[in-house]
Amino acid sequence: MRPIVLPDDVTLTFEVSGRTKGFLCTLDSRAASITAEYELAIKKANFSMNLVKLHDNTFLDALKTKLMWGLDQRG
Repeated sequence: MRPIVLPDDVTLTFEVSGRTKGFLCTLDSRAASITAEYELAIKKANFSMNLVKLHDNTFLDALKTKLMWGLDQRG
């Protein structure tokens, strides 16, 4: 799978479905039992935080590698 970059104001919503009635939802090292009636929503938080800065690799370098920007995948 490839990561996706979305605008700041987007809210992603998910509906749970499957063969069983109960599901285990894990997010950010937390877990909760949920049912198919739940709808999960993910949006940008109203705060920011500092991340580790690596001297040899920038955030854009990591994005370029993960998204395979600039690579020609045609055979």
